[in-house]
Parts: sequence; C-alpha cells; structure tokens
Amino acid sequence: MKKDNKGFSLIELIIVIAIMAVLVAVIAPNLSKYLSSSKQKTDISNIDTIRGVIEQSCALTNTEVSEPQSLGTWVELKENSVYYDSDAADVDGYTAFSRSVAEALGEVPKSKVTGKDFWVKIEQDSTTGIYTVTVKSKS
Repeated sequence: MKKDNKGFSLIELIIVIAIMAVLVAVIAPNLSKYLSSSKQKTDISNIDTIRGVIEQSCALTNTEVSEPQSLGTWVELKENSVYYDSDAADVDGYTAFSRSVAEALGEVPKSKVTGKDFWVKIEQDSTTGIYTVTVKSKS
C-alpha cells in the first residue's frame, strides 16, 4: 500500500515558526528605530512648512501679523487661535493674517512625536521691521 503524505509534519512547522521568531527578534528593534526617525523627519518637515506659510502670510497681508500682545510670545497653533482662524471675518489685518495662514496650511498639523500642537513665536525687529518666525513642538 502506498502512503500518500500531504502537508507538513509537526517538526517542520515548529522549525519554520522558530526561524520566523528569530527573524522578528532581529528585525523589530531596527524597525522601531526607523519609525521614530520617520516621525522626527515628518515633524521637521511640518515645522518648515508652518514657518514658510507664516512668513508668506506676513508678506501677502502686508499688515500686522498678529495681535500686538502676542508678538514675542509662544502661541499654540490650533483652530481659532491668533495665528490660525479659518472662520475669521475679513474685518481687520489680524483676521486677514490668520485666515491667510489657515487657507495656506489647510488642516493644522500636529506633532507626530508628541501628538500635540505646534507652537509659534513671531518677533519683529524694531529697526528693520523684519519678522522672525520660530516654530517648535512642545513636549
């Protein structure tokens, strides 16, 4: 009588599972390092984008960039804030600026590393009138 063996034996399956476990143990630490690096690179890209949009809005609106008391202080960049307001009526220069930022950015990005909002500080040089924009992620 002919034996018709189809499939794998238990030993073969255990060996394959053991090999897969070793591969996962070797690859997992490297994978988490790359994921962390990816999140940091995304945050750097978002910070550059936010800074560029705010600098562009300063130039386009040709007006005061924010409420005067907010200059030189850290302001959280979120919906309906001093620097981002998609629903702002075009009444004065402040709302024109915040609407310009909202339209250019679209959705407000959050930090991939911390999951929190970005913070923005705009400073104006008193002699030249040039604005300096600083963006960071609060931890």
